[in-house]
Amino acid sequence: MGKGYSDCATQQLACGERKTKEEYIMSTMTISNSTSISRPAASVQTAGVLTSIAAFFKRVGNAYERSEAARKEAYLAEAVDLYDLEYRMQRLDRESAQTAAWIKGF
Repeated sequence: MGKGYSDCATQQLACGERKTKEEYIMSTMTISNSTSISRPAASVQTAGVLTSIAAFFKRVGNAYERSEAARKEAYLAEAVDLYDLEYRMQRLDRESAQTAAWIKGF
């Protein structure tokens, strides 16, 4: 038993358990393969991060839409009479049509 691991068929482990070369190789393969099991967990974490980022941008988009609607409402509320209100409404419609045409150009 004075020979090194490469010279004999068994290895002495720290806990006193003895394994053959084949058992040792299989156990190290199992340990190294167990890291591949954790890879899907990493992709799940990545998916969780991407979901969080998507939720953040959705909240930002919703906040922008609410502020834009509030801006339009305040603009229309400043109308002094019915004709001014109609003019402002048409102006907002023209702006939104121009924006839609600009976006369609892409």
